[in-house]
Amino acid sequence: LTVDLVCHGVPSQLSFNKYIEGLERKYKKKIVDYTFRAKKKFNSNANTNSINLTFENGENKCIQSSDDSYNRAFVQRIMLMPSCYNCSYATTERTSDITIADFWGISNFDKSYNETTGTSLIIANTDKGKQVVDNFEDVRMSEFDIEKATMKNSSLLKPKTPHKKREEFLTALQEGMPFDKAVNKYAPISFKTKLKRTVKKVLPQKLIRIIRKIK
Repeated sequence: LTVDLVCHGVPSQLSFNKYIEGLERKYKKKIVDYTFRAKKKFNSNANTNSINLTFENGENKCIQSSDDSYNRAFVQRIMLMPSCYNCSYATTERTSDITIADFWGISNFDKSYNETTGTSLIIANTDKGKQVVDNFEDVRMSEFDIEKATMKNSSLLKPKTPHKKREEFLTALQEGMPFDKAVNKYAPISFKTKLKRTVKKVLPQKLIRIIRKIK
């Protein structure tokens, strides 16, 4: 049985190394374990995009993804490997029996599902894959058209387009610019994103969930 994952892209090792160096300078501690998009609760709210750090002395720190420069650079595609922008597998014509991904946007079609805490997308590409999926037990499942599955999941349709400042960003890192400074310079936070974050901080989470359900 073969299974593939819908991939946003793989960041360069240079970017990650510079990012970790910056965190270790900031906290004055060596990082021995790092989890991207840890399923942790941040400020009492479920957040599947939290960053979890474990230091050499055993201490742990959880960082909200919206405050993390590496997460921002990842989402904006500024540090992905060159091969990611020409990926032959970023298409609905899969080569595996089963494809697994996040079902982004599922709440637009069924509000009983919560994409914040995580809802998986499973696509059976072959008869063998379908037989396996049909035999799943103790799993809540609903069937949707492939058009709905791909509406908010562009990585299932085509490769990511390169960020126009990618080369400048990587060159700056190679020349010694701190990671956070390079991200702020070449992948700044948009006004729309800043506004959304302000609203989230001001409004109670319960009210935000109600507004989402109304939409």
